[in-house]
Amino acid sequence: MAGLDRDLPALILLLGVELVLLWRGQRRLFWAIARASGSRMLAYALALPGTVLHEGAHYLACLTLGVAVGRQLGAGPDRVRLFWPRRTPEGDVVLGGVPHAQTDPVRQALIAISPLLLIPPVLALLTRLLLGPHGLTQLPDVLGRVPLWQAVLWGYLALSCGQAAFPSPGDRVGLVGGTVLAGLVIVVGWALVAVGPAGSVADVLGAVVGVLALPAATAALTLALLELSARLRRAA
Repeated sequence: MAGLDRDLPALILLLGVELVLLWRGQRRLFWAIARASGSRMLAYALALPGTVLHEGAHYLACLTLGVAVGRQLGAGPDRVRLFWPRRTPEGDVVLGGVPHAQTDPVRQALIAISPLLLIPPVLALLTRLLLGPHGLTQLPDVLGRVPLWQAVLWGYLALSCGQAAFPSPGDRVGLVGGTVLAGLVIVVGWALVAVGPAGSVADVLGAVVGVLALPAATAALTLALLELSARLRRAA
């Protein structure tokens, strides 16, 4: 038990690092690939599953919280687009969108952070379906044992979904959203400690860290390459 207790701070630190990397690198991977390959379609293909889940989370949050969405608005942009890449008048590329009515700060915050609440459990479920019951706890070993197509498909979904888990720049999280998210983390952490020994908490955190390892490592590599590219351009 003492060994498991010592594991907890390291797992919490690793999870924090992964979340920071995913937040900083979100969706930059796709545009880096588009620039490197000259194919925007490749970037769209990589972004597709994660974007559908991201926008779907916003849509489900609106329906659950009773906020008018899409055609319910009656005016303005009325189409929910789970994946519909388009360029804005400002020149930015938008992959999807869920127009919804203005609402109070709490519901707005919950709608904004809904991808972070939905995508990790979905990714964990996909990991179990593709890699089996031990996929969450023995990920490296399981990846070496399953058929190649399952490992490749899991890697594709993990990259796409992991990069889309955080609220995008257009999502208005605000102070309330940050407070709600911090509160949820505290409640979940307290529940894990309350329902089981330190070993079970370490097992859950270890599974989360393992599932997010690939997208987080890819985000770190992407950020490093983008920084190197920027420095080379400045030096030229």
